[in-house]
Amino acid sequence: YERPAPEGPRRRDALEFALADEDPRVQAAAAEALGDAGAGRELLEHSLRAADPRVRVAAARALGRRALVDVRAVLGPLLEDPDAGVVLAALEGLGAGAGVDDLRALAGHREPDVVADALARLRDRDPPAAIEVARTLLEHAAWSVRLEVVRTLDPRDEGDRARLRARTHAERDELVREALEEALGRTSSVSHST
Repeated sequence: YERPAPEGPRRRDALEFALADEDPRVQAAAAEALGDAGAGRELLEHSLRAADPRVRVAAARALGRRALVDVRAVLGPLLEDPDAGVVLAALEGLGAGAGVDDLRALAGHREPDVVADALARLRDRDPPAAIEVARTLLEHAAWSVRLEVVRTLDPRDEGDRARLRARTHAERDELVREALEEALGRTSSVSHST
């Protein structure tokens, strides 16, 4: 026999109590559940300063789903968090609240996942700025970043086309090579049809 989950205020009280648990997994689960319940905002904001990054990630996601008026003030500081997962959760929660300057700065992050995500978001927000940043990342050590670079550069631009061709000879990752061939193939078919 399983006891039914407490409803309303009792459930919220139980979740708030769980947020103070010693086990970070329990704290993270409580933050997720509080976010889904639309409750405990102050406690969730407090959880953004938790020692364990799993708790900060859960709290950032929970707060981001609420579409807060002041989401920038709440999640913006997490863009400088030492944990890449927290930064990615903050970016997700911020959505359009992450500015072009934020995304440019994160394109220099030490974690490739953050760099790739920031470049993809910048490409959607400000394509010329993304191209400018992408040109500096073409030789990045991580294949995921190079893949976003290839998706960002404009193969119709003569300089970018030359960069992509040069990268084709040096590229060892299969996915990036395919993306390079596709990008260069599109431009050659466009030039033949004109």
